[in-house]
Amino acid sequence: MSSHELEEEEYYTKYNPANDRNVFDALARSPYLAWTNSAACLTAATLAARRVPGLPAPAYAFGFSVAFGLAGYATYLKDYENGGGTATAWTLSWLLLHGAKAVRSRQWQSLAIMGTITANGLIYGRRYFDVL
Repeated sequence: MSSHELEEEEYYTKYNPANDRNVFDALARSPYLAWTNSAACLTAATLAARRVPGLPAPAYAFGFSVAFGLAGYATYLKDYENGGGTATAWTLSWLLLHGAKAVRSRQWQSLAIMGTITANGLIYGRRYFDVL
C-alpha cells in the first residue's frame, strides 16, 4: 500500500465524534465529569475530617481527588484514551476500596458521593471499553 492510499483510507476510533452512538459517547470526551469526581472527593475529604461515616480517610480522599483531576486534565488535552482510562481505573479503585463502607453507613453524603463517582465511571468506562 502506498502512503497515498493510507491517507484516503478511513479508520475507526472510538473517540471520533462521527462515531458517537448517543449522548454518553460525547460526555466521555468531556473533562468536566472527571473534575466533578475530583470535587466530590474533595468534599469527601472535608466530610471525613468531620467524621461522617462511610467515607475514606481525608488523605485518601484527597489522593483520589488529585487522580481524578489529572484524568480530567488529560481529557482536556484531548487525550481521551488516557483520560477516560485513568478515570475508569480510579473509579473502580474507589468502589473496591470504599464502596461497601459507603453503602453500609447509609449516610446520604457517602451515598451521594459514591453515586457521582459510579455514574461518571460508567460513562467513561463504557466508552473506554467500547461497550454498548
